[in-house]
Amino acid sequence: MKGLRILWPVLGLVGLPATAGADPIDDAIIYRQSAMEVMAWQLQPMADMARGETPYDAETFAERARHLEALAPLPWEGFIEGSYSRGGTAASATIAAQPEDFRGKAEAFEQAVRALTQAAGDGSFDAARAALVDVARSCKACHDAYRE
Repeated sequence: MKGLRILWPVLGLVGLPATAGADPIDDAIIYRQSAMEVMAWQLQPMADMARGETPYDAETFAERARHLEALAPLPWEGFIEGSYSRGGTAASATIAAQPEDFRGKAEAFEQAVRALTQAAGDGSFDAARAALVDVARSCKACHDAYRE
């Protein structure tokens, strides 16, 4: 019974939204932008290694790739109806008009990231760099089509 008393305050917090009273569209924009920033945090050190700006460290590269793979599915749920024409976002309203294509580009990104994780796990610099280029291309394809 003592353990249950400790849990009551925690259980009471479960029903509270993380940003009580905030606008759900603003929350979605902040969420997806934050997810993209965290992914960029993982990508940047790999890009620096791929360009030869920092020494290649197979272990660090593979760890960053694994982190990126875990993050890759996250931003898409933040692309909700009504969140494309608000200030503070570069997302194009074309996303709403072409949801299947947008989702296809998101899936292509996730697939490229999975391939990156595999290539990075093998430890080959050339394979990891080539897979990272594919990830960058998938980012660019989506940004070219759906970012203003």
